[in-house]
Amino acid sequence: MADSFCAFHSRYQHLFVTKTRSVIAQSLSYLSGLMQAVRKNVERMTEVVPETEYQSLQHFTTHSPWEYRPVMDQVALDADRLLGGTPDSGLILDESSMPKKGKKSVGVARQWCGRLGKVDNCQTGVYASLVQGASATIIDCRLYLPKEWTDDRNRCKAAGVPDDVIFNTKSQLALALVHHARSIGVRYAWVGVDGGYGKEPLFLKTLDDEGEQFVADVHKDQSFYLEDPCPYIPDRQTVKGRTPSLYKTKSTRMVVEQWAASQPEDAWQRISIRDSTKGRLQVDILTQRVWVWLDQNQSVRQWHLVVRRD
Repeated sequence: MADSFCAFHSRYQHLFVTKTRSVIAQSLSYLSGLMQAVRKNVERMTEVVPETEYQSLQHFTTHSPWEYRPVMDQVALDADRLLGGTPDSGLILDESSMPKKGKKSVGVARQWCGRLGKVDNCQTGVYASLVQGASATIIDCRLYLPKEWTDDRNRCKAAGVPDDVIFNTKSQLALALVHHARSIGVRYAWVGVDGGYGKEPLFLKTLDDEGEQFVADVHKDQSFYLEDPCPYIPDRQTVKGRTPSLYKTKSTRMVVEQWAASQPEDAWQRISIRDSTKGRLQVDILTQRVWVWLDQNQSVRQWHLVVRRD
């Protein structure tokens, strides 16, 4: 076990050597603490790692000059070696929030905190996890900076935020995670997102345009068409008045919730998806090829709609 641990650390130790100093010893102590402590804070780590001093570990995480990006990329490549490169290897994108007190932590604001289930003071990050079957590990993340931060350059400077950082939506951060994973060679067959990102037309359109296969949750009021809506701008009917500029369609617009409720019972298919604490989990599904009109232009895509009920 000790040999495996040292071999694992050896793949990372060169990333903790800078032009000014080496913090390899601190990195080994920190990793040992992460592996052994039940709670992953510095106080608990110093209790379980012999000859480790609180101030040294705290300095390693807050002020040491090593760069986080090469470390995260190495984590991603190690994860890819174990979980990537198969038809069921996927890249899951989601956000998570950490409750915080005060106003000085980077990105802290009153915003939705999923951990608390309400709007509260917290930091929010967008995360990428590489998954295969029941195995998953985080391989990258981006901190979300609300506009109240990016619009206040003095506040950003005081917190150490680089001058070139601009506001990005969570879906823009999610796309950055996809692009970076591809650029370093992480091998996944599909991208998965929940309804927070599935409701963003531009996000889905970009994934599609870039050739990504994806599975996205959508809200029950998602609209679609059972045939190509063929958006068009109507001809001008009179000499007076404005020239028509808005696209229209002659196709009937459907809504997921209403369409699913109108389907006969024999249209549902029961499938078994995974083991649960109460046995094999089964769900009923409806499937339908549909057209989605993404914006007020001619952005129409034919995708596959899957409706699930427990």
